[in-house]
Amino acid sequence: MDLIVGLPGENRDSIINSIKKDNDLEPDNITIHTLSLKKGSRLYDENFINDKDYWDVMEFSKKFMEENNYFPYYLYRQKRMALSGENIGYAKKGHICKYNVISMEEIEDILGFGISSSSKIMDKNHNFKRTFNYKSLNDYINRINDIILMKLSLIEKKDE
Repeated sequence: MDLIVGLPGENRDSIINSIKKDNDLEPDNITIHTLSLKKGSRLYDENFINDKDYWDVMEFSKKFMEENNYFPYYLYRQKRMALSGENIGYAKKGHICKYNVISMEEIEDILGFGISSSSKIMDKNHNFKRTFNYKSLNDYINRINDIILMKLSLIEKKDE
């Protein structure tokens, strides 16, 4: 389960309500992200700035997660994060999400298959080659064979 703090239209109460509702669903993992403005996103293109201070909400989330038997197992920061925030992954005992750890440590290949997903294939020099799936549903559907061929090409060149 992933939550993003700092989106337009949010307020302290709505964020806390979302954290509580997610907890009610009892997922093995919950990651609380601070909004990061990605190039090409609408918010980035519109120069969105969130000037609200959610420090108390992040402190609430840390305490709330601990009280509900989640423990933090990874933390990272990204470029262009709103509010100088952080992303914290919480897990129940014995349920650390291996994908999250692998992704942060960049130690294994990752194949993305959905719309707008990305793949990272590590070469023999431990550098990643990346490919991105189309963001447009029509492009994704109409060019699925191109997507597959691109991923196959990266895998075949893995040892070069």
